[in-house]
Amino acid sequence: KRIENEIANGERTGEKFSLFFFDVNRFKNINDSLGHKVGDLFLKELARRLTNIDIQVESFYRLNGDEFVYVLNDISLLNDMATRILNVFKQSFTFYDYEFYVSISLGISIYPEHGQTLSKLLKTADVAMYVAKAKRNNMFVIYEQNMRGTNDRWLLLETKLHKALRDDTFTLNYQPKVNTISGEVEGIEALIRWTDPELGFMPPDQFIPFAEKCGLISDIGKWVLKTASSQVKKWSDEHGVNYRVAINISPAHITEHDFVQQLEEVIEETKVNPSQLELEITEMSMMDYNEEII
Repeated sequence: KRIENEIANGERTGEKFSLFFFDVNRFKNINDSLGHKVGDLFLKELARRLTNIDIQVESFYRLNGDEFVYVLNDISLLNDMATRILNVFKQSFTFYDYEFYVSISLGISIYPEHGQTLSKLLKTADVAMYVAKAKRNNMFVIYEQNMRGTNDRWLLLETKLHKALRDDTFTLNYQPKVNTISGEVEGIEALIRWTDPELGFMPPDQFIPFAEKCGLISDIGKWVLKTASSQVKKWSDEHGVNYRVAINISPAHITEHDFVQQLEEVIEETKVNPSQLELEITEMSMMDYNEEII
């Protein structure tokens, strides 16, 4: 209703306004790792902090889940207000014995350049938000016309990742760790690779961050764990080599409440010697999960 009123006023007076659209990165992990009670408390505290930077205007709105909208009439304050919103997340959140940091991705659209209807403004702000999400945590991006096809590309990539899991078209490359003095192989690292018939070779630094954002990283991580463990077991049985395999684990995966159970099931199913598994937590966004990882 608020945005519809602003659009009507803009049509009448020619005044601009901006729409901020943001969500909490990896909010699902808070619920999964710490429980929905902590997730609810977090949302309440977040709302309190947002209210404190906008006491008089009252222009923050919660759409659903962890998605929020802010309406700003004075677009000359756009950069300042975006920074103030991001600064809300520089302080940690503490509930019970849990202390953690979160980040957001913030997309911004401006009326009428980026849309003259409610749905169009929300869509362009949403596209800008996902561009911010793809770049790094806790930043804002203003919509640009060349972002028009971004949503379609992301939808295509998500669909193809689902199919790659279903059709088992990921592969693992095994990179040896060689002692530079003796020349002996002392271990190996399992590196996921993916070549799509339409998209071609997709570097991990392109599809892994996206898999984290769309919630597929855990399924991919489970596949890597199982595949690498099976291969190491096979080499041990057939060739008598007991290499330790290093497997990259995303922070979004390792903080799932049942990660230990997943690992135990892989060990049970593949019969791999647990001492041959080395889990490497990927550096990306690691600090967001510090407490849970420990």
